Amino acid sequence: MACRVVSRVSFTSAISATRVFGGGVARFDQFSDKVCAGGCALQPGKRILCRHPFIESKRAYVVPAKIEKLHHLFWDRGVVCRALPDLDTLRQRARASVLCQRPDHIRALNPTPYKVSVTEELYSRLHRLWLTNAPVTELS
Repeated sequence: MACRVVSRVSFTSAISATRVFGGGVARFDQFSDKVCAGGCALQPGKRILCRHPFIESKRAYVVPAKIEKLHHLFWDRGVVCRALPDLDTLRQRARASVLCQRPDHIRALNPTPYKVSVTEELYSRLHRLWLTNAPVTELS
């Protein structure tokens, strides 16, 4: 039986993830099509449109202070294409990632949900696929 919960979606591998910073802390993560990522890459100081993946009215323009790419290619068709970092480097990166989060996101009691955004292109593609595969009720 297919999952009917709209907020649970598995993205394909054709998605790139970027962390957007402002005021010294991570504000949100933005997902975009890899097809679009080459031509409309995010840049610090350049205004971008951020959309909620499912709620059409939730959208905002944001001017990021810093951008961090979250996915890096290490294996390509079974071949290591980038030097693998050692465990200490990975540990330091994970610790730095936690420290850059706002305190209300990482508190133990009632944490604030972390925001996720999609580009306009990914939003359109996601909703087109969603409507194409959604069952249509027949009324008689």
